[in-house]
Amino acid sequence: MLTLACAYNYIPMKRAVLLSSLGIFSLGLTAQTSTTSDTTNIKAVEISSLPGNASRAKAPRSISFIDAEEIKNIRPASITDVLELVTGVDVRQRGPMGIQTDISVRGGTFNQTALIIDGVRWSAPQTGHHLFDIPLDPEDISKIEVVRGGLSPIAGTGAMVGAVNIITNVGSEDKTTGTAEVGSFGWKRIKATADFGTDTFRHRITFSNAATTGYRSDSLGLNPDSSGVNQDYLTYTNNDASSTRLSYSGVTDTKAGLFKIRLASVEKAFGAQNYYTSTYPMQYEETTSFQAQASLFNSFETSLGSLDLFTALYQRRHTDHFELYREGEGFYIPNTDGVLEMSKDSLFSLQSWNVINNNITRTTGATLSASLKSSAGITTIYGDVREEALASGNLGVDSIYVFGDSTVYSKGERRMTKDLSFTHNVTFGKFSATGSLGITHRDKDFGVFIMPGANFALSLDNADNYVVFGSANRSLRRPTFTNYYYGAHGAIGNIDLEPEWADNFEVGTRLNFRNDVFESIVVEAAVFHRQSHNLIDWIRFDDPDLSDTTNTTTVLDGVTYEYENTYATNISEMDFTGFELSLQLKDNHGQTLGLSYMQMGSSFDDFGFESVYTNDFLTNVVSAQVQTKLPFDFNLNIRYTNQLRNNDDAESVNLLYLTLERTFMEKYNAYVGVNNLLNSDYTDIGNVHQPGRWLKAGFNFTF
Repeated sequence: MLTLACAYNYIPMKRAVLLSSLGIFSLGLTAQTSTTSDTTNIKAVEISSLPGNASRAKAPRSISFIDAEEIKNIRPASITDVLELVTGVDVRQRGPMGIQTDISVRGGTFNQTALIIDGVRWSAPQTGHHLFDIPLDPEDISKIEVVRGGLSPIAGTGAMVGAVNIITNVGSEDKTTGTAEVGSFGWKRIKATADFGTDTFRHRITFSNAATTGYRSDSLGLNPDSSGVNQDYLTYTNNDASSTRLSYSGVTDTKAGLFKIRLASVEKAFGAQNYYTSTYPMQYEETTSFQAQASLFNSFETSLGSLDLFTALYQRRHTDHFELYREGEGFYIPNTDGVLEMSKDSLFSLQSWNVINNNITRTTGATLSASLKSSAGITTIYGDVREEALASGNLGVDSIYVFGDSTVYSKGERRMTKDLSFTHNVTFGKFSATGSLGITHRDKDFGVFIMPGANFALSLDNADNYVVFGSANRSLRRPTFTNYYYGAHGAIGNIDLEPEWADNFEVGTRLNFRNDVFESIVVEAAVFHRQSHNLIDWIRFDDPDLSDTTNTTTVLDGVTYEYENTYATNISEMDFTGFELSLQLKDNHGQTLGLSYMQMGSSFDDFGFESVYTNDFLTNVVSAQVQTKLPFDFNLNIRYTNQLRNNDDAESVNLLYLTLERTFMEKYNAYVGVNNLLNSDYTDIGNVHQPGRWLKAGFNFTF
């Protein structure tokens, strides 16, 4: 079992404090300090997935690390672009620039992946589709760590297959940076960041706005004659998108410890063409997300050893407005009778009704971790309590009113979750091992769940050049409010759903070495196996005899299902087994080469129904990335991936990305890039076609 831990890199001018391990999730955290001079007392705040005193070389799990420099090299439009080539990660976008993205790991579903930002696990209780509505731009991130395999006990309540751990910081120097970018499909983006403060109190304010007019046009037949032949056609683009982000971060050294606060928001509006069904191509959605969290860290020397305390308070408020028929200029407008008419001359394509869903979720919680580093090892106690509340016009219970306008949000729900974990890490020479026990409970749920875990790392030499690692743990994911209550467009939720859980196993080996040419050479191979139980899925049945109009239902396990509907249910057990291999090279000039391969499969049998999510995953992925220097101080980044999904009709998808950039006078940078250079026509999910070849150019400055 792995810990996502909090290491505060922190250097007062008159003292250099070595912060000992702090276990935010289970194993503890390694504090890292620096001896380089700095004009400020506070250098950075970091959170790491490395347990105890483990180095990256001796990490007991398969973990991918992406630092700020790597992010800068690819000039991504969104955080999800950064994750596209990470080993074992499946990035499924419903639109451009990560406007809505599902992230899954090792064949799991999007609801089974946890998101941690600066030590706090985020929650999207309405639906995991909104988990990555985060108020962060790629430039705001100092590091991303992707942990593959189930995590327990803390992240295990949502990290059934893995976690994405995002680390942000506050600049140590007073400066302002700006970015302006334009590109294909009416793409425009601006970004500004201001770092300022004193030796003991640093601040960062960021603002960004991005938009595209849309990348794919379609036509709708209008005004049919008596024979049903359309006499007119309306050409429209319903994949336009815009987003605005604003955030404040502050970190200060106080007598009580190192205090960090962040307030941030993101607003998105996007045409949702074919998002949830191709039957209604005129869908539209607006979301907002406001996130606030404050944390305090301190370290004490006791008679037993070094004690690290971490506490955090947090709240995330997310709103979602969805229209089945997009109302507004160029789409549908209500006439005097309230009937929706297509806006073209207000004459065509009448709709007598429109499904509008409005939802607000509010997650409020507190986290506390105490980690003692002594001669006996590292012992960590972790606790987290959070309330997940919902106000909705469609989801929830009529008798529960939580917040919001009761005429709009007539339904509601609230549930309280409690997580508690105990872990202990010991090291004997070249061998390191951790045992853990997690306990979790949510009211109105199916009792208390116990989640044990263990992992180890063994170095075969004295320099951690040859390491063998392994892990075994139990992880869990609870249903979302959508799983429980959704009831529209033929989809039917299930209030009796049980949590899904899995036993995860992994063994692997890692080679770390260097020579006169390469600063680092890392080769890693891992085999993983996941035994999943009570998997939550949306299923539907096909009529075996379409001509038999009297037989409209089927029965499975004593439950009657109608052929035309889709149902949320717990399905039978499934096993997932796979293999990952990666190579990372970095030469003495900073040039890098990364290669990775993943293959996996499942034990899915023909249960007699169609699985919407559970048995839809990548089976084979080959990825490569090159960062190289060119003459005249140009830098070139090349990224390529070939992906094949376990679908009988699926064809492999080839995606190629290029970014060329150059820095001038240390303060100015210009770049050009192209996504999907091969202009592949593909869909990540459902019937949502992704953008073709996408050119962009940008300019950065610092003063």
